[in-house]
Amino acid sequence: MSIKIYDGTNSSWKTVNFPYVRGDHYDGTSGQRWLPVHTVHVYDGGQWKESHRTALAGQYVAGTEETFTSAGQYLVTQGTRYLRLTLQGGGGGGAGGTRLIYQTTAQSGNGATSYLAINQTGGTGTNGGYVQVTIEVIPGETYAYSPGNNGGGGGASDVRATFGNGSLYNNTSRYSSQGHWFYTVTGNNGQNGIQSVVTGPSERSISITAGKGFGGTAYGGTLEYMDASHNYGGNLITYYLPTFSGQYGPGLSGPSNAGGPSNSISGTNPDGSSISSSSYASLTNNTSTGTKAGGSGGGGTPNPYPPPFSTSPPSAGSTGDSGYVKILPYSKAPIS
Repeated sequence: MSIKIYDGTNSSWKTVNFPYVRGDHYDGTSGQRWLPVHTVHVYDGGQWKESHRTALAGQYVAGTEETFTSAGQYLVTQGTRYLRLTLQGGGGGGAGGTRLIYQTTAQSGNGATSYLAINQTGGTGTNGGYVQVTIEVIPGETYAYSPGNNGGGGGASDVRATFGNGSLYNNTSRYSSQGHWFYTVTGNNGQNGIQSVVTGPSERSISITAGKGFGGTAYGGTLEYMDASHNYGGNLITYYLPTFSGQYGPGLSGPSNAGGPSNSISGTNPDGSSISSSSYASLTNNTSTGTKAGGSGGGGTPNPYPPPFSTSPPSAGSTGDSGYVKILPYSKAPIS
């Protein structure tokens, strides 16, 4: 809806893009100035009806964008009629790398025990969600913002699932059942990030969220050994053979990368229209190319890995990037 005026010189109607009225400015400055008008209503049939609302495009001037990394409140100043809100959720942390050293055989008779190693890089954390939306505001309104923190990376996991004592058996738990040995191999997952949120006046139910990134999953599961024996040169030799996914254990799995974040926009503009469907609103969900990334997984050591196990252990996963909230006001100043 817009106001048109008749230009007698050119004999045509022209649309008013930004009306002004002459009067004293709200900041108390002495003297009369031309003051910008955002909305105009006319009295028609016993009620006031909106006849003009100044649009954002090409009319209001962008101010200075502020970036917030901790929670707070933003007061809409006089003259400001639109805010561009940019939210980035906290990225998830990467899972730590897992090194598993395990026996392939353990003989009670002749022969040497052999070992192998599995070295797995941890799963990658996902990016925090990204949302940018421009909303119409009213001077004097207050908006609360809460930027999301990042998720921490999972620690490295150096696991030994071997028979024997001391350094050959650590960082895991084992139990036996019906002639089988089970080793619980647990890697360290990355932590989830935290979502970033902006909320506005309750009467307009404004809530904007850039979703959190999720932490990556580490390699792990249950390693199962079963007994096997045969007669060798008159000696009964017992072997302990890893099955990895026997009838009792779930087996070893992973690593896996985390799922993507969930973003949302809800609420209304002063005229009652939906924020997400307004012509000046935009939503971008950068779950794969967001500027605030999830952490990468920690690395494993080279394979193969023979005793005496002197190679350095795997590395920890990295943290995700922290989230933020940016606010850019659009306003119009009076003219003399």
